[in-house]
Amino acid sequence: MTLPHLLSVWPELRERVADAPGLLLALDFDGTLSPIALRPDLAVLPPETKEVLGRLAAVPRVEVAVVSGRGTEDLTSRVGLDDIAYAANHGLEIRRSSSLWKHPVADKAEGLMVKIEEALRPVVAEVPGALLEPKGMTLSVHYRRVKSPERVRHLRMLFQETVKQWLDSGEARLTTGKLVMELRPAVSWGKGHALAVLLGHTASELGPASFDAQGAYTGSTDGRLPLYLGDDSTDEDAFRAIVHLGIPVKIGTPDRSTAARYWLRSPDEVQRFLEQLAEHMIGLARTHRGA
Repeated sequence: MTLPHLLSVWPELRERVADAPGLLLALDFDGTLSPIALRPDLAVLPPETKEVLGRLAAVPRVEVAVVSGRGTEDLTSRVGLDDIAYAANHGLEIRRSSSLWKHPVADKAEGLMVKIEEALRPVVAEVPGALLEPKGMTLSVHYRRVKSPERVRHLRMLFQETVKQWLDSGEARLTTGKLVMELRPAVSWGKGHALAVLLGHTASELGPASFDAQGAYTGSTDGRLPLYLGDDSTDEDAFRAIVHLGIPVKIGTPDRSTAARYWLRSPDEVQRFLEQLAEHMIGLARTHRGA
């Protein structure tokens, strides 16, 4: 699949950004803002990326949001910016200014994940290199450091056997990403829903009618242009949500299945793009002030 490289078409997209009443800049964390680390706790936001995000967040027409599968406290501490929005646990928690919204399933989901964590902990301990990461409303098992395909297959088998009762009962659902298996509450909610809320849709009113059959968001954007950057399969519902409304950007070589319309190679290129975007948005803000 051939997609335009975002930096190569930026001169054309600049006009689209300039014409929009506002911009929602939303970005995944791991693999997009931060390089993928061997363990989740080793991921670090590069200082220059943090600095340019701060500059963008200070522009009146721009809202910056980090949208991640990480838990809220973990995500906010790693990014460390006060004037941006955070959509954690794939949008099941959204922190904006001083308010924190949690999906109505929060209390039940957190109790369920504690039970599943207790069942999985001895199972994951059997496989060297595997890592169990509880995140409140969700739970992940990482196998980036598992050294052989045989051990990965063994881990997957043990994992499926252990969580089968919760999957079969409809209490949890399984999603996968880059060398990770993740359990979430069995609700229809993901990063695309988080973008819809950030664009102005009331979370309690968001439902199937807010998206078309392909997952594209059909509600109001408050006139803002959404720009979303992400690297993993968990970002695809965000790409689909804004495919007709905004600029969905895949980080890493895109495959045929992606709903993204542009791509960048790596977090280093993300940082380069953010520098160009900041220069453009700050220039537009100065022009508007002087008009």
